Amino acid sequence: SNFSNSTSGFALNFSAGTPLAAVPPSGGTLVWTGTLSTDWYNPENWGGCVAPHCMLNVSISSIPVNQPAITGLTAVCGSMDISIGATLTLQANSQLKICNNFNNNGTLNALANSTIIMQSDSLLQNQVMNGAMTGSNKLWNLVINKPTTVGGNRVVLNNDLDNAGNFVLGTAP
Repeated sequence: SNFSNSTSGFALNFSAGTPLAAVPPSGGTLVWTGTLSTDWYNPENWGGCVAPHCMLNVSISSIPVNQPAITGLTAVCGSMDISIGATLTLQANSQLKICNNFNNNGTLNALANSTIIMQSDSLLQNQVMNGAMTGSNKLWNLVINKPTTVGGNRVVLNNDLDNAGNFVLGTAP
């Protein structure tokens, strides 16, 4: 305890049966650490856990020097929370599929032909989009894919949105 005043250090030994989780449980949140680079897909940039998927929410903090960038492949996450002072860059022609909610209190840098896909895999799930999505935080392409069901399956936009490219409504597979 009191490690800030210790100069000798200490060792932690964990046995094979120690109940430490390397990956948050379904519905848990991964926090961007940017330990190695700006590479969204590298698990080390997510605290050594895993790269995000539909069952894991993500939080991007302003603290890491390396802020995340999505390139090439389609990145996926549960809910997305970009904190004040944090930046998420969608490189040209990249895609980000958000399975739950989107909240931007920081900076979204959506480059030419990048795409945000709002698509829940649940038959009855409303999704919400909040925060800065205009001006320099504009989206390029926005795709909303929702299963064909009666009620309870919407994307609710709580703030203004600028769309520089295509806006597509479709049905989820």
